[in-house]
Amino acid sequence: MSLKRAHCGDNLDSLGVSVHHLKDVFLNKHVLEAGGTYKSKIKDLEDLEGFQGVIRKQGCNSICPIDGKVGAAYVHTLEGNDHVGLANFMLSYTWEYTVGNIIDTLIDHCHSNGLDTKRTYIWICCLCVNQHRVVEQSERRQTSGMLCSDFDFFSIFRQRVQTIGHVLCMMEPWNNPTYLTRVWCVFEIYTASETESCYVTIVMPPEQKRLLQEDIVGEDGAGIDALYEALGN
Repeated sequence: MSLKRAHCGDNLDSLGVSVHHLKDVFLNKHVLEAGGTYKSKIKDLEDLEGFQGVIRKQGCNSICPIDGKVGAAYVHTLEGNDHVGLANFMLSYTWEYTVGNIIDTLIDHCHSNGLDTKRTYIWICCLCVNQHRVVEQSERRQTSGMLCSDFDFFSIFRQRVQTIGHVLCMMEPWNNPTYLTRVWCVFEIYTASETESCYVTIVMPPEQKRLLQEDIVGEDGAGIDALYEALGN
C-alpha cells in the first residue's frame, strides 16, 4: 500500500502538493530540467491543446488510483509526507501566472502564518486534476462534436471547496489583477465566499505586497488614489 493510501484513505481526490515540493522538486527539478524558468507561465509548461509538458509527463506511465487507467494526475505520482497530503488550502489562480510567482506567494503565506512548508498542502488544479483525462475529454468532444462535458469542473471545484474549506485567491498585479479578468476565477471566489464555513484569503507575491504598501503610503494622497483606481478596476 502506498503512503498516499495509507495516510489519506479514500480521499485521493483531495490530496495536495506541499509548498516544499513545489519549490524544491517541481520548480528546481522538473521545470528547470525541462528548459523552463522561474518566469515560465503554467500555460507554457503544459499545453493542453498541444505538446505533453512538464505536468503530464510525470504521470504519463502511472496508473491513476481513482479510475485505474494509465495516466495519473501529478499529485498521484508523489510519495511521502514532505511532498503530498490532504490539502489544507485550495489555490485559486490563473494559468497566466508564472510558476515562480505562485511559489513565492505560497512560501510567503506560510512564513506569514507560521506554517511548515512541508506540511502545508495545496490543491492546485494543474497538478491535482488529472490533465490526461482533460485532454482525452477535449479530443472526444472534437471528434464527436458533443457540446456537453463528462468532466464536470463545476462539481469538482464545489466539492474541493467544501472538503478543504480554505481558498487562497492569488491577485497580481495588485492594482489590476489578471485574476479578476477571468470568468472562471470570479466564479471560484464567488463560490468560496458563498460556501458556509469556507475561508477566503487574498494572497499575492511578496513584491506585489511591497508595491501595495508603497502605493498606499504614497505622497500627496497618490497612494489612496491608486487604491481607489484599483478597486474601480
